[in-house]
Amino acid sequence: MAAGYQPESDGINDINVTPLVDVVLVLLVIFMVTAPAIAKRGLAFQEPQTVTGTRVDTGIEITIDQDRQIFVDGMLAADLGVVRARIEKQLGDKPGLKALITADIRVPHGDVMALVDAIKLAGVQKFAFSSKRKTPAKSQ
Repeated sequence: MAAGYQPESDGINDINVTPLVDVVLVLLVIFMVTAPAIAKRGLAFQEPQTVTGTRVDTGIEITIDQDRQIFVDGMLAADLGVVRARIEKQLGDKPGLKALITADIRVPHGDVMALVDAIKLAGVQKFAFSSKRKTPAKSQ
């Protein structure tokens, strides 16, 4: 008689993964939206503002921040010799690349000119300076 007895089960037999999937998808969307903002915040600098200017297609991006640290395509370069070596390597792979120089407004002019010299010595023929667009003042 006891062999046919089965106790009632109040426990959950299945694990519901739907809430887990919902949470994971929400986190994925949040990370996808915030990742570009976090990546851009890596270098803090103020670009000079200009009224005139045109968009330039570049191959090499060189940045010098307020602490005078130089970055070639986002990678820190110890000094101008390293900058020159990295540019020469890239020009070896793709000759004729253009360079875009982004310098913090607080960097002394002499440091920017030393960077320009290193870029020219590395073999870059064409380069441009990056700036933020400034709204022109209205004349009365």
